[in-house]
Amino acid sequence: LMVTKKKTNFFKSLRFRILVILLILGIVPSAIVTQLMISNYEKQAIEVKVSEVSTQCAILCNQIIKENYLNESVNSKLELLSNVYGGRMVIVDRDLKVVADTYHVDEGRTLISPKVVKCFKNGEVTNYRRYGQMLEMAVPVKSADVPQIQGAMLVNISISDIMATVGEQEQMAMLLTGIIVAL
Repeated sequence: LMVTKKKTNFFKSLRFRILVILLILGIVPSAIVTQLMISNYEKQAIEVKVSEVSTQCAILCNQIIKENYLNESVNSKLELLSNVYGGRMVIVDRDLKVVADTYHVDEGRTLISPKVVKCFKNGEVTNYRRYGQMLEMAVPVKSADVPQIQGAMLVNISISDIMATVGEQEQMAMLLTGIIVAL
């Protein structure tokens, strides 16, 4: 009888309340900071990858213009870029006809993509759009000599490596939170 009374008194005591408050003050802010850091990492990593791919695509687009669209050298570089970033590259001419496709599925077909149309309208790289673990963007194929855009490169790249790292970071955060609670 005396033991149960002590236990119920402990849960009503000031010590227990202070313990709960300290746990809340320690865990909640750490959880919030952890989630902010992980989401910031994800955003920064995606931005770096987009910038990297945009630069590589701009170089490839310059080669396409210099070498009068596709030849064996440009095709191999297109395939290489596609393999490195784990995605698909589609080159579209002014008439929205697919000139090259690294999957060789849509060549010769008409591609009407909002990203490509926006790219032709604005004449600049479109903002990326995320679809699950893929990013999509369009890069203009244009010459410095001719004001009109010659074509567009629709790029789909994988961000599964970034998402895997984010998943690992979230697991580590949960583990650390569990350790904090246990202490």
